[in-house]
Amino acid sequence: NIVVALSDYVEEQVENQQEEQVQVADEMYQLAEQMKAQIKNLVAWGETEQAKKALQQLITFCPNDEEAKSLLWVLGAE
Repeated sequence: NIVVALSDYVEEQVENQQEEQVQVADEMYQLAEQMKAQIKNLVAWGETEQAKKALQQLITFCPNDEEAKSLLWVLGAE
């Protein structure tokens, strides 16, 4: 019975951790989308240097964000 209880406990902890990871990923995605909207506003206002810096920070946290990489390339930064 102890083994079953321990197994159930471990399974529950793994499920909880997976749910937390999904929640964090969703929050990061939402934050990235908000940042991209703000960056696009910076570009529209002619603040390209600030937009480049913000994009570089965004790519640090979201290295697979193709839209951010593309926009950074368009702005002429590496």
